[in-house]
Amino acid sequence: MNEIEKELKRQENFLKLNLPIFTDQTQIDNTRNKIIETAIKLKGVKFAHRGRTRFGIDCLGLDWISYRRSGITLPDGDGRVYEANWFMFCEEERYLEQILKYFKWVEIHQKKNKPTLSNIKKGDIPLFRCFNNKITHCGLFIYNDNDIFIHAFSGSKVKPDSLSQKWFYHRYVGFVRYRGFMGKGE
Repeated sequence: MNEIEKELKRQENFLKLNLPIFTDQTQIDNTRNKIIETAIKLKGVKFAHRGRTRFGIDCLGLDWISYRRSGITLPDGDGRVYEANWFMFCEEERYLEQILKYFKWVEIHQKKNKPTLSNIKKGDIPLFRCFNNKITHCGLFIYNDNDIFIHAFSGSKVKPDSLSQKWFYHRYVGFVRYRGFMGKGE
């Protein structure tokens, strides 16, 4: 199965999940604002592996909670347990497949070019290769057409950062967008 066929199958499967689909751009924008408001309220929360509360959170947990509180309840994981330090021995395909069930690629970053900021919308999810050159980290873009994102990172707290910071720039893979945003500008 080629990439186009895989993407069509993902979209078909997404439609069977009964998750919210938004076609009105005002409704999409309001939902995006709620996602970011939630993420910003979690600023300063300590990192905790598999954390999903204000007492501790990880990068996927930040995205999961922010979407959930905006009315989009995404299933959390694939039912298999992630061991402590899973990211060091990551099954990248497993991690990505969970994300791509609910989100679609908008940009895959080519290292020789600067990231295309004009496509970024609030609530889009940047992905990073952090350990063993595998995608193991994500966040949430805070603004439209801007490289500022908020994330929870191991050994730190929920905080904003920028793709212009060398460490993140060199690990940036691209970003994905919720499949249920189907407005004209999406």
